[in-house]
Amino acid sequence: MFNTGHLVWKSFLDTTEEDIEQSVDVNIKAAFAFSREAITTFLKNEIGENGARGSLIFTGATASIRGIKTTSAFAAGKFGKRALSQSLAKEFGKENIHVSPQHSFLFVC
Repeated sequence: MFNTGHLVWKSFLDTTEEDIEQSVDVNIKAAFAFSREAITTFLKNEIGENGARGSLIFTGATASIRGIKTTSAFAAGKFGKRALSQSLAKEFGKENIHVSPQHSFLFVC
């Protein structure tokens, strides 16, 4: 299981470049690295009785769908993770790897 988040609850004008960088590092870069390791491992698996090699399931925050005031940095990171999961689902479905593009937290089965 992989479960990260970097909360930034500030008005847009109070949000710093460092806030954005930390949100991207925790929410997107870490999910990217974890997903790469999981998918690399899944590609080595034989196709199971259920027709799959593995599942990568993203679940989580409403911020990945819509931001509210004071969440510009937080929502940007969560939306980026959601976009990553959607791309992975489209790319690796044909490899019999199930990626469930939900919201923000990440579970591996």
